[in-house]
Amino acid sequence: MSYAVKTASRPNALVIVRAGDNSRHPAWIGNGIDPGFDLWVSYYGSGKIPLEQHCSYTERVKGPKWKPIHSLLEREWSRICCYDYVWLPDDDLAADAETLRRLFFVCSQNKFELAQPALTPESFFSHFITVRRRGLTFRWTNFVEVMAPCFRIDVLDSLRHTFTESVSGWGLDLIWYKIRRQPQHGFAIIDAAPVRHTRPIHGGSLYSSIEAKMSATEEMMDVRSRYDVKLELKEFGGELLNGLVAPGWVRFVLGQQAKWATEFHARRRVQEQNYLRMNEANQ
Repeated sequence: MSYAVKTASRPNALVIVRAGDNSRHPAWIGNGIDPGFDLWVSYYGSGKIPLEQHCSYTERVKGPKWKPIHSLLEREWSRICCYDYVWLPDDDLAADAETLRRLFFVCSQNKFELAQPALTPESFFSHFITVRRRGLTFRWTNFVEVMAPCFRIDVLDSLRHTFTESVSGWGLDLIWYKIRRQPQHGFAIIDAAPVRHTRPIHGGSLYSSIEAKMSATEEMMDVRSRYDVKLELKEFGGELLNGLVAPGWVRFVLGQQAKWATEFHARRRVQEQNYLRMNEANQ
């Protein structure tokens, strides 16, 4: 592992990514000149760590996402606890530094406990609630997906013990809201900072490294059973781009856009089929 020399003007946000050989994280920091946050890379690939010179911390650790992150948090908590927000994204999210700065700004301005960037409509997605709603800055929800959770530091401290509950990570995002005693305005999806998920669900190379007694779906069902939670994803309103909080208008926007869910799911199925065909052709 290695550390970079930090300046006195440390940004208050940290990105920790489990990165492979095809990680998208280089685009997150652009040329690496003051992106507005620090980047820690926990590398599970086999090549050279991309843009290692611009990372505040690097390590090489094989395995899945969540248990190595838990170990890193335990080992380095005295340094990590100095940040205000910590984002733990998958490495297949397409974004740039400006988008991530906006994510951290909205989180900080609203003191969100836990949030995530919305996914662009062309993304591969599991839950329609995570897809961007145009016209909104953010939506209050009861769900933030394990794909890209952004934790307020005190909330990360209270939830990091759960990262060992599921090898694949599936199911963790269903228990965080309950553990935090269901804050109606504490969890959010940030529509003003959308990112694109570039790979099919369950299509990343991290999944092939998982050695578990149960499948990801079985792990999710096990976690749900142990914590007695249901798969009920809800939106409680949000904020319009003009800064107004208008629950009535927000419910209308959410209702209208929910009608497009079938179209989006159909598009995702076509994307996954094309992705699989492309991989087969390249083999």
